[in-house]
Amino acid sequence: MMIKFDESFYRRSVIPGGQAVVERSYPVGRKNFFRQSKTSLLSVRVCFDEQVTAPDKVCLHFENFAHNKSRVYTERLQGHSREFTCRVFPRFHGVTRFKIKYRLRRRWYWDNRPFSYFIVDPHRLRDIRMYTLIPNVSGHVGDWSQDLERIQALGFNTVHILPVTQMGISESPYAARDLFNLDTAFVNPSDAMPAEQQIESFVERACSLNMRLCFDLVFNNIGVDSLICRMKPEWLTEDPDEEDGIRRGGWDDGRQWHKWQDLAFINYDIPCSYTRDALWDHMRAYALYWSGLAARTNGMIRLDNLHSSHPLFIRWVLGEIRKAFPELIIFGELFDFEDRIEDMVLDYGLNFLLATPWEHKFVPQLRDYIKYLHRKHDKIRYLFPINSHDSLSLAQEFGDVRATLSRLAVSALMGPGPSGLTQGVEFGVVDKLKFIGRQGKVAIKGQQDYSGVVKSLNELVSSQDVLGVAGNLKFFDDFHNAILAASRSDAEGNPCLLIFINLDIHHEHHVRVSLAGLPIKEDSLSLLLGEGTWHLDDTNLFVSIRAGDFLVIGIDQRN
Repeated sequence: MMIKFDESFYRRSVIPGGQAVVERSYPVGRKNFFRQSKTSLLSVRVCFDEQVTAPDKVCLHFENFAHNKSRVYTERLQGHSREFTCRVFPRFHGVTRFKIKYRLRRRWYWDNRPFSYFIVDPHRLRDIRMYTLIPNVSGHVGDWSQDLERIQALGFNTVHILPVTQMGISESPYAARDLFNLDTAFVNPSDAMPAEQQIESFVERACSLNMRLCFDLVFNNIGVDSLICRMKPEWLTEDPDEEDGIRRGGWDDGRQWHKWQDLAFINYDIPCSYTRDALWDHMRAYALYWSGLAARTNGMIRLDNLHSSHPLFIRWVLGEIRKAFPELIIFGELFDFEDRIEDMVLDYGLNFLLATPWEHKFVPQLRDYIKYLHRKHDKIRYLFPINSHDSLSLAQEFGDVRATLSRLAVSALMGPGPSGLTQGVEFGVVDKLKFIGRQGKVAIKGQQDYSGVVKSLNELVSSQDVLGVAGNLKFFDDFHNAILAASRSDAEGNPCLLIFINLDIHHEHHVRVSLAGLPIKEDSLSLLLGEGTWHLDDTNLFVSIRAGDFLVIGIDQRN
């Protein structure tokens, strides 16, 4: 049977338009992708060459890839002769690309430049103050429900909870025995409801408090004693060097492979399509179940160890998740080279990543890291917490629990957006809380209670819009080795806050800030938070900050 090609296809096609478009107000190409909020206008302006005939119609052609099936739509630009403009709200979350097409003498032409790419984020992304709850030290699900009120009173609006699925013999939340059911240690024995309904009740409690939940998803590995290992070993990667023939999970630090003996590595590249499809469908069901619980709270999911995940599966499963829950926030734990991170952020449409300020022990390196995060914000959003459940405690990371106060201020006041902390920081714990091992409800005690400071910082963050914006931080500490000093400015570039943080826990420090170019008078300054003193002369602001403390000064532009 001979199949004849329909030549009318070419006649209906949009064809390349040469050099007609000479000016564009937007970047082009994958490498120059940018971000948009669902509630912010996308402004586009194009100009056509005066030497060619002006088009009679100009449109923006959009293709959205948030789902596994693309959605295509167009928006018309308004204008006349040579200049055309358009201001539209993005229709869909996730990754979208667009390109100009124009009509000339009844024929449609493409702009000859590459497509432009952008990621559309949920508008609530800027308003995240996250608390990481460690289930293995926090009792049962009924205890967590009660703890939500305490966490909210500290000023947090989002709770990241480590995996609560049934754990295997290692009792690690990241080595699941079963992906769908609540671990028996987390079931409230005094509650007659089944475990599934108890977790539903916890979600409803979060909703009633207007608290968002973030559930962890683990796609790379499964516990070695899991139901999958017993019932579906064909879903796992083989390793003839292991006694059971199953490859173990792990991570690469660039020098050597670190193996996790309690984790079996899942194989998403099974040659048999029937077996592979069954695995992918199973993992999709797991992802949709926990994503659905998070979505009911307007929350998010965290993708564990994303840099080691299977790219094709991750793209597919995120498409399935976004199809079901389009406004769900996607949070990735992703560490790699800068160019690869950018590629994966765009490929997956990630809303934000985990920053690691605790790895930068000294002020000069920390200052450079903060500058870098603000500089990258047009492409990559970051959560900027004081620590994580994988890091050590503040006392262990920095040698003294007194480092907590200044590091709390850095996280809340100098980051490019959302901030947070891990359970135990507010109590000034000396040793990190162990997230592995069923420990019941642990009475957490530390050397110093920082709850009041945490609450005050969160209240300041929620009341000062400039603290949720990236790119508006300017250091003026003259590269001091102990002090971070910076201003945060409004959309017009006017400084609104002056922030001084002394990371030296042993000595008070003094800084002088030149007021050249800053229209600041003494009666326009007010203490918003922290401890310290200051005074002005005609040209300088002199500030003293106590050891390990911070100072936030507000600027009233009306004075």
